[in-house]
Amino acid sequence: MMYKIVFTGGGTAGHVVPNIAVMQKTNKYFDKTYYIGSDSGIEKSLIKPLDIPFYSVPCVKFSRDNFLKNLKIPFSLMSGVSAAKKILKKIKPDVVFSKGGYVAVPVVLAAKSLGIPVVCHESDYSLGLANKLTAKFAKAVLTSFPSAAKGLKNGIFIGPPIKEFNSKNKRLAKQKFGFSGDKPLLLAFGGSQGASAITAAVKKAAPLLENDFDILLIAGKSVKEARKTGSVYETPFISDMETAYSAADVALARCGSNSAFEILSLKIPVVFVPLKKGNSRGDQVMNAEYFLKSGNCLVLNESDLTEKSLAAYVNSAYRGLKLNQGRNDTKVFYRKTHDTTDKTEKIA
Repeated sequence: MMYKIVFTGGGTAGHVVPNIAVMQKTNKYFDKTYYIGSDSGIEKSLIKPLDIPFYSVPCVKFSRDNFLKNLKIPFSLMSGVSAAKKILKKIKPDVVFSKGGYVAVPVVLAAKSLGIPVVCHESDYSLGLANKLTAKFAKAVLTSFPSAAKGLKNGIFIGPPIKEFNSKNKRLAKQKFGFSGDKPLLLAFGGSQGASAITAAVKKAAPLLENDFDILLIAGKSVKEARKTGSVYETPFISDMETAYSAADVALARCGSNSAFEILSLKIPVVFVPLKKGNSRGDQVMNAEYFLKSGNCLVLNESDLTEKSLAAYVNSAYRGLKLNQGRNDTKVFYRKTHDTTDKTEKIA
């Protein structure tokens, strides 16, 4: 008997990369793997190199800024569910695995209507909108954080599905980006779409950092091609994050669950700048608060993000957390203060 699995989820890499990590494990249990996403999302470009059959369905993202756009959602959802049903009837999968995101909603609803078992996974501290809508249709909702599983009859805390990275030679990894390897390297990024606030702050802070650090800046769509200027290597996107992580001595990033768990699992000292509530549902703020309480990071609120505070935090993270790699009591080294100019105070 041939066993088949369908993966769905997308819109951002945070919904796709964990699916790829799960695929690495499910290949030995399923004979055939498929992916259902959207034509416009990043999932199509990330899945294509894997030689996995990809299908797309119509879908509309919920807008927090323009609620008039949301009037289209019921009609697009009906169209998406209809398209997903046709695809699922053709594939006849044994199970659908949903990573969330607006792409996943019509696929999960279609699977439920056809009697196909669904398993969902939630990466963040609390359930996202897509998983809130689809959780009741799933056999199980797996979570990265214990809090997300609470209150769900079918919630199961299992931890994050993150890709396994092999450590590469640090100096060689730095040289790939045009650096000699003589200085520690700051890896700065804001997710698959980039983060304009982080990109702008890093560029302004570069004169304060470049004497002590080389900077690998993943800027997303704000740049069209990779370029190196002095101590800053700026690139739109890096598919080979394994090399980027190997090169990093300290990181500055948003606090999307997937990249946060990757950074922490690799024990890279990190400063998180969570996407503030209003620009999101506040999930990154909750993620960052959780990690801060565990003592494994520093957190710089976007409202306090300046070139001076960024430089102070990066220096503090590198000098303090680097000394404590591999231990869980990094909160011994720092406590957060409310001084805008220097956000951390050394305790050690």
